[in-house]
Amino acid sequence: MRVTDITQGRRNLFSVFIDGEFAFSAYEEILYLHNLRPGEEISCAALAAAQDEQQKLYAKNRALEILSYGDQSEKTLYTKLVRGGIDQRYAAGAVAYAAQRGLVDDARYAAALAKYLFEQKKYGAQRVRSTLYEKGLDRQTADAAVEACAPDPVAVLTALLAKEPAEALADRRLLKKTVDRLLRRGFRYGDIRAAVRLVTDQTIEE
Repeated sequence: MRVTDITQGRRNLFSVFIDGEFAFSAYEEILYLHNLRPGEEISCAALAAAQDEQQKLYAKNRALEILSYGDQSEKTLYTKLVRGGIDQRYAAGAVAYAAQRGLVDDARYAAALAKYLFEQKKYGAQRVRSTLYEKGLDRQTADAAVEACAPDPVAVLTALLAKEPAEALADRRLLKKTVDRLLRRGFRYGDIRAAVRLVTDQTIEE
């Protein structure tokens, strides 16, 4: 086989043609490392090696690009790579590459996300924990992050209830809607009940 042409493509890639047919796209680094130049002979094994190195490098670069937009868990990074058309083997290699260099760290990611959900979203521990699970974090990592930064739920609930209109707390029907909303935010019923007692003269059933 012979390299018959190499043309400039998009995203710093070059199109490599073998025996007049398009073979694959490659970075300039791959062309140099594998001596890919028009007119050069290339064996099937050498071509396969060049394509393999290109796939590895492309997966790594894509992983770095995704991470430039924000932190990810290992699982979400892997999923995004695969959904983007990268073979599972190369996606796994790219995630391992990023993890080895500290670019992805599930414990760090879990801690930062839990802190944001508690402080900014005002979610309860149950909602925070389930969100971390959904992000692909294992239970041990997610639970540790929640335990490390969970605030006093009754104090949070008391502050949230204090912002509610007085009529919403005085009317039992409206109060039930508020309680249901807080349950959806991941707070436990017992904590909500305790906070209601502190803010109003109302009580809600166990």
